[in-house]
Amino acid sequence: MRLSHSLFGLVAGFLAMEGTVSGGSPEPKNSYVVVVSEETARDPAWAPVVETLRRKYDGAAIVHPDGRVEDVLPELKRLHPRYAAFVARPEEAGRAFVVAIHRMTRQLDDDPYTDLRWGIVTGYDDADALRIAKRSEPLIVKSVATSIGPSILKDFDHGFASDETDVHVFWIKRKGGKPEKIDVAPDPAKHFSEAFNTQPPDLFQTSGHATTKDWQICYNIPGGSFRCKEGQLFALGTNGKRHDIHSPHPKIYMPMGNCLIGHIPDRDCMATAWMHSGGVLQMFGYTAVTFHGYMGWGIKTYFNNQYTLAESFFFNNQALVWELQKLFPDQAGINFDSYKSADIRGMAKKHKINGGKLLGHLWDRDTVAFYGDPAWAARLPVETPEWTTTYSHEGENVTIEIHVHKDGEWGDRPLAIPFPKRLGGIRLVSCTPAMDALVTDGFALLPVMGQSRKTGDTIQLRFGAHTIDDIPTSANTPAIHTGKPTAKTPPPSIAASQSLLTALRFAGDNRIELEKALKESKGSQRADMGFLIANMPMRDLQELDAEFLLENVAYARKALDEAPWKERIDDALYRECILPHANLSEKRERWRKSFHEQLKPMVEGIADPGQAAIKLNGAIYDHFNVHYHATKRPGPDQSPSESIKASYASCTGLSILLVDACRAVGIPARVAGVAQWTGSPGNHTWVEVWDGQWHCIGAAESKALDDVWFGPGTAKADSTDPLRRIYAVKFSRDTLRFPMVWNPYADYASAEDVTARYKQLFGKPAP
Repeated sequence: MRLSHSLFGLVAGFLAMEGTVSGGSPEPKNSYVVVVSEETARDPAWAPVVETLRRKYDGAAIVHPDGRVEDVLPELKRLHPRYAAFVARPEEAGRAFVVAIHRMTRQLDDDPYTDLRWGIVTGYDDADALRIAKRSEPLIVKSVATSIGPSILKDFDHGFASDETDVHVFWIKRKGGKPEKIDVAPDPAKHFSEAFNTQPPDLFQTSGHATTKDWQICYNIPGGSFRCKEGQLFALGTNGKRHDIHSPHPKIYMPMGNCLIGHIPDRDCMATAWMHSGGVLQMFGYTAVTFHGYMGWGIKTYFNNQYTLAESFFFNNQALVWELQKLFPDQAGINFDSYKSADIRGMAKKHKINGGKLLGHLWDRDTVAFYGDPAWAARLPVETPEWTTTYSHEGENVTIEIHVHKDGEWGDRPLAIPFPKRLGGIRLVSCTPAMDALVTDGFALLPVMGQSRKTGDTIQLRFGAHTIDDIPTSANTPAIHTGKPTAKTPPPSIAASQSLLTALRFAGDNRIELEKALKESKGSQRADMGFLIANMPMRDLQELDAEFLLENVAYARKALDEAPWKERIDDALYRECILPHANLSEKRERWRKSFHEQLKPMVEGIADPGQAAIKLNGAIYDHFNVHYHATKRPGPDQSPSESIKASYASCTGLSILLVDACRAVGIPARVAGVAQWTGSPGNHTWVEVWDGQWHCIGAAESKALDDVWFGPGTAKADSTDPLRRIYAVKFSRDTLRFPMVWNPYADYASAEDVTARYKQLFGKPAP
């Protein structure tokens, strides 16, 4: 899915002509990714937007070929970047797109919080998006415009304001001056347009009624409006006069209390007009009707408390998710399938939602869009910080201290602490003064809402963790801290896939044994152990101890290292068909070391794995005194020790014994079989060994490769019938299952359909 560099060839001349991008992020390579549809990436007008962002941050680009943004989730999981910019033409950036991004970006690991900071880079046209992409210099907000009264003007050098409750007043504060109240008639529309054009602000904040096509200056009374047409933003007075706004000065827009202002149903809407003729580089906005306001007004709280606009959007959304998890744990995962205002009551009824807070939180969670480069910084000036943070990470002990430098209030949102690096193995969380803090892999939230802060106060957060910044995946991201100490998670190089993290989660109390096995594995055996744990069945995850696994991995690698054919065996084949400790549903036991010591002398001097397997097949059954018997064997799926103890085994027991014997001396081997012969009753199990390609052997029968009595039966196999196809066991997880007819409810042995190979081998007429 990653976008090839050749796709960007068409923009090279364009970029050279436009000039290089200055600045950029100090983040590691690929900590910033650009996500784009294939159609947009191939558009000569929009491709420079993608390439500009990619070069700006030395990042990667990911394409979703069919236009479904959710399809990039596997690649996002693999890279697990800190930032993601979703470049989209306006016709792609509707409400469904925003909702999909919210939901997808919470799925990179197994906690319910967003795993990267994202923004949608779009515009009325490609030039708007490219201007947003090119901007590197941070914006320090020194001037403001607002519709919610003049009180905010005192905090800025200059600006202007209206009052949404009074249609006849307008304030202007010129540089170095004081706010001047102006009586306006018939409404503030004309004065707004003139102020935007002559003394443009860095920040615009609004509330009141809005739609995708307009914003009403006053609330519930006629007072003029802002509207758009073909990318042009203009103010329209109650007298019907239009006043165009041409305000290219870079700015950010915070419509805290406006419905629908962030929705882009088509190219010609308020959001794109603000970017096109209003100079907006970053903004957020509801894509639906807002009746709750948590997301809109909470962003203002964070922004006023020393955070950038992008951080404010991100942390306010995480605070909302946290509150859902705390107050409504059983319903926090509800996803609405409609965000039309007419469907609000229907959604509440469908999901049995009684409380207004739950309904509002779920409605707000996924409907607010963030537009702009998510790594670009726009913030209020911080000359004397009201509080500062120190971060210390020594060994696996993290200490974070918040030092208060000025009396004040924390506000109505949790205090958010971003971590400089991603952390894993979160455990033993404590806070002074005592509070129930949230600690995830990327940030912490402290519930200080409604509390006063005094100069000299200190909050200390301590927990155990390790850094996981040397792999580009979410493999070691643990579940969030739940108040109980958790076992130590292994170092990051151990766990290199989401499947390993998932396996550890399902291990229950045995997770500590698996993590011990991972930690104590050395060199290449560490990756072997990761593969083993990531793919073993649930029963093994919850039962096998570290000593068992370490011995299995050590002797598997020893067997391969001592085999004359070792150079012919790559890691994938080794891990699939030599490393595994079991085959099907047999009892798990420590056969590896004993078999290696007993059987290696039997194959000394043999150079080919196939011939070594034939030698073992002719020797081990007498050596162990195990022979076939249909009724005297205790069970169909006996382990090696059970077959040796009974002296009898079924075809399945004999096959398990031969596969384990082969693996003990470094021969790739696996169980194969059929659940029901075509045209005759019964099932059968046999062995496949690898000698440049796969060959079959009848356990305790064959004296040569592919010399089997059941060959004609396999030629009649039917790949379209699950019972009559030929299967070979796979250890790595797959969707196809090996049918264990002796235990049809055991569905944990993955398999490969090899019917075609057998039909080709044995379906030919005899010479």
